[in-house]
Amino acid sequence: MKTLIIDPNLTRRDRVEQAFATRGHRSSVTPDLAQAVVMLSQESFEVVVAGVCVSEILDLCTLLRSDPRHLATFILAAVAAHEAELTEHLLLAGVDDFFIQDIDEPLLPFRCLVAENSVARRRAIPASETTTGTSEPIEAFFQNSSELFLLLSADGIIDFVGPGAVRWLGYPEKFLNGQPFPNFVHPEDQQNWQHSIARILGSPGNNAEQEFRFVDQNGKWQWLAGRVASFGQENSSLRIAANYRITTDQKEALIASEASEGRFRRLFELSPLGIVLSRNQSVLFANDAYTKMFGYAAGEVVAGELLNVIAPHCRKQIADRIERRSRGEPVPAAYETTGLRKDGSEFPFHMEVAKIDLADGPASVAYIRDIAERAQADEMLRLLESAVQQANDSIVITTADVDWVEASILFVNQAFVTMTGYAPAEIIGKTPGILHGPKTQAEVMQRLRASLGRGQPFQGEITHYRKDGTELLVEWRVSPIRSAQGTITHFVSTQSDITETKRAEVENQKLAAFARLNPNAVVELSADGKLTYFNEATLEMAKSLNYTDPTLILPSDTPAIVRKCLSTG
Repeated sequence: MKTLIIDPNLTRRDRVEQAFATRGHRSSVTPDLAQAVVMLSQESFEVVVAGVCVSEILDLCTLLRSDPRHLATFILAAVAAHEAELTEHLLLAGVDDFFIQDIDEPLLPFRCLVAENSVARRRAIPASETTTGTSEPIEAFFQNSSELFLLLSADGIIDFVGPGAVRWLGYPEKFLNGQPFPNFVHPEDQQNWQHSIARILGSPGNNAEQEFRFVDQNGKWQWLAGRVASFGQENSSLRIAANYRITTDQKEALIASEASEGRFRRLFELSPLGIVLSRNQSVLFANDAYTKMFGYAAGEVVAGELLNVIAPHCRKQIADRIERRSRGEPVPAAYETTGLRKDGSEFPFHMEVAKIDLADGPASVAYIRDIAERAQADEMLRLLESAVQQANDSIVITTADVDWVEASILFVNQAFVTMTGYAPAEIIGKTPGILHGPKTQAEVMQRLRASLGRGQPFQGEITHYRKDGTELLVEWRVSPIRSAQGTITHFVSTQSDITETKRAEVENQKLAAFARLNPNAVVELSADGKLTYFNEATLEMAKSLNYTDPTLILPSDTPAIVRKCLSTG
C-alpha cells in the first residue's frame, strides 16, 4: 500500500511514517505541498496523510479536481475546525474516502487500519491481503501491545479484540468476539459510554476520550481509560476502533486520595481553629473558622493577601518571617501576633506555621487560635497574682490533703516570706508542718482536720515558728478551693501575725487588773475631762463623802486641767 505523507512537522512526520512502516507499508515523505504536487504528478498513491495547513490542503484539492485519476484515501491532521469547508472541496474533487481527525501517537495504529480498510474496500479484496511485506494477520500487530485494542461495529458488537483481553481481563482468546460491548460495561457508566459513541458515530472520523468500568472474567470491575474513533462512511460501513489501558490501580488510588482529601477537608472545615493555606503571601484556602475569626464572609479572603489580616504594626515582622521561611532559614514555628478584622478592630492570636508540599508546589499551612479571651484571662490572672503578692496577710496554697500537715505547699506570697523568713525555693514542695513546733496547739490542729474533712472552712489561732525558731502567733484561716464540678482540688490558707496584738492585750489586762485592785482611787478621764472609768476605791471615797456619783469628787475645773495636761504633754 503506497502512502504519501505531507507534513512540515518532522517529529510527527517520522511517527506517522514509522507507524505505516510497522504495518509493512512503504511511505514517501515530503515537508511541503509543492514537492507533493510533483510526486502526485509522477505516480499514484493509495493513501495520503496530510498535516499541512488548511490553505495548502485546499490547493491539493484543486489539483485532485483537475486530475480525477487520483483516488486516494485521505487522512487530514488537525483541521477539524475547517471540516465543512474541506469536506465540500474534497467531494468536489471526487475524493469520497477521507477522514478529518487528529494524528496523535496513541491512535496511529488505528489510522493505519482506517487506511487499510478503505483501500481494501476500493480494491474489493479482504483487508488482510492489503498488507505488503508480511503475511501475519491484523492481530499480530497488537500481539506485544500493553494496551487493549478493539474493533466494534456501529451497533457496539465486538468484531476483534487484541491479546490484551487475555492478559489484562482474563477472557479466553476470541471469547469477546461477537459480544455486545455494553454488556460488559458497569451499569453506572453505560450512559456516558453510549453518549460518547453516539457523538463519534454522528461525525465519522471523530474520536473521544473514555473512562469506565469493565468487568473481567473473575467478575471484578476494572477501570479502563483510552480513546475511541469512528471510521468508514456514514450509513454504510461505519466502525469503531478503540484502545484502552487498565487504570484500576491508579483510579482506586485517586478515589482513595480524593476520599482522604475529602475527610481532611471536612476536618479543616469543622475545625474550631482557623486554618489557612498560602503561597507567596497569597491565600489559597481558608476554612470557615478563619474567615469568621477575621470578620469576613466565606470566600472573601481566598486569593487575597495574607498580610491583610495582620495589624499594620505587625506586618513587617510577619513578612520578614515568611521571607526567611521561604529561604529555608530557621524561623519560630509558633508565635503570637495581632490580627486585623474586616471592621478594623484588632485582636491577639496564636499561630503555628508549617511547610507542606502540594501537587502544584510547596505552600504553608497556618493554624490560628483567637487568644483575646485568654489574654483577658491572663491579664485578670496577673492582677490577681499581683494582689496576692502585695497582700499584707500571708497566703499559702497547698494540695487538697485533709491532714493539712501532710499537704504539699504549692505557692506562698511575699507576706509569707516576710513573716516566716522562708524563701519560696525553701518552702515550695514542703509540708506546712515545717512551721510547727513545741507550742503548736494540738487541739487547734484537731479542729482543723475536722473542718476540712467536712469540706468546711476553718478559723482559729495557732502558734507557728519562723525559720529562725522564734514563735509566731497567727490568726489562721483555711478554706477549700473547688473545681467546676465541686471537687476540692486545693486549700488556701491566710495567716495574720497577731503576736504583738496579743502581747498588747496581755499588757492591757495587766493594767486593768492593777487599777481594779489598787486601794487608792483610780479614774480614767476622756480628753474633754469626762469620767470614763473608776475603780472600787473611787466609789468608796465618794460614799465616804456622802456622794452617790463618783464624778462629784472631781474638781470643777477638771476639763481645763485635762486640756492643759494634754497640751503640755
